[in-house]
Amino acid sequence: MTGAIRYGDCTALKRTPQTRTSERAPTMKVEIYTKETCMFCHKAKAWFAEHNIPYEEKDVGTTAAFSAMQERVPGAKTVPQILIDGHVIGGWDNLSAYAEPILKKLRTAYPA
Repeated sequence: MTGAIRYGDCTALKRTPQTRTSERAPTMKVEIYTKETCMFCHKAKAWFAEHNIPYEEKDVGTTAAFSAMQERVPGAKTVPQILIDGHVIGGWDNLSAYAEPILKKLRTAYPA
């Protein structure tokens, strides 16, 4: 049998698993601007950790970093500043006041 392809001989015919875009879970980027000595920053980070929601922490302990945060979040004077997919949530007070709907939205991307 010349020219016959035996099972496993041809890598070009092997299928690679693919995920359709519609089947992928959406992701939501969470950013938290913090300072080391901020009690409310620690509470916000603990809340996200408790709910297994990944986040990116950005330390704004220097004047330059704080100014950069203010460019991203105009009018921000305190920390933490929490952003989800670029939308400003605000600080710990807003997170705790709207925890249920925020968590519900985040669960679409990060199921429990």
